[in-house]
Amino acid sequence: PCLVPTRLQLEVEHHPYIDTIPAGAVRDRILEALLNEATPLDQEELCRDIERGLRVWGKTPWDERCWEWSPAFVDNWTWLFDRESLQATNFWRVHRGEAAI
Repeated sequence: PCLVPTRLQLEVEHHPYIDTIPAGAVRDRILEALLNEATPLDQEELCRDIERGLRVWGKTPWDERCWEWSPAFVDNWTWLFDRESLQATNFWRVHRGEAAI
């Protein structure tokens, strides 16, 4: 269910990397940014930051509960997240004895 396309994914032409993010709310925020011509989204920068700022735990990478975003990524891309989107990240951080974001 995490990778079921959202309405925006079905309506907005986009690069396939967006479809691999298991959090539908995050995918939609990226797509909304792509539609906002006033503030263009640098997708190359976003992809590079995802490569550096993402850790996937376990054997089910399509499950957003396995995803942990680095603090630097969250700081750079704060507008992508809400409390629910950071639940998995904070689970893994607290599990290691670190502070939640």
